[in-house]
Amino acid sequence: MGIIDGVTTNPSLIAKETKSFKEIIKEIVSVVNGPISVEATAEKAENIIKEGEKYSKINKNIVIKVAMNEEGLKAIKELTGIDEAQVINYLKATGLKIGLLINFGAESLEHKRLLRR
Repeated sequence: MGIIDGVTTNPSLIAKETKSFKEIIKEIVSVVNGPISVEATAEKAENIIKEGEKYSKINKNIVIKVAMNEEGLKAIKELTGIDEAQVINYLKATGLKIGLLINFGAESLEHKRLLRR
């Protein structure tokens, strides 16, 4: 990889563009060969999950960002297993070997160490 290893999207800035969110993500994927963080903009957990599933199908390098609020935490809890797959895909895309999932929303800190195989 070069100077830039990956990018993160900003829904507020993308909303100002004339192209759709999905079109812009596809353009980013065409030029960035690394992790691409795409933020879910939905407010309810079930819609956050739907957005995450839709955008993660665009490319294996896409990692879904979820707001750290009550609905975001509900979505993350619902996606247990999928989030692990995303971390593994991220590790493969970046060449990193170890990833760590952390849940700050639990009564006590929960974490899981993941290894790329």
